[in-house]
Amino acid sequence: MTLTPGSRDGGKDVILECEFAGKQATYYVEIMHWRSSARVGTDAVEKLLKVIVREEKAGSLFLSTYGFTEMRSSS
Repeated sequence: MTLTPGSRDGGKDVILECEFAGKQATYYVEIMHWRSSARVGTDAVEKLLKVIVREEKAGSLFLSTYGFTEMRSSS
């Protein structure tokens, strides 16, 4: 496990590396703790998804202390 710097972390706060079924896997964890009681919007989630795809990681986890806004429909 690696903790990234407090800011400008490239969309990840924790980097988890593990071996599963004989294969190495890396997961990113993004944690939002806003004092304003604001909920995380889809833009922040999409940003993390783009990082995961671009860097070809196994997956991610997005945590928010105040929850998330409603997801918008892609249709």
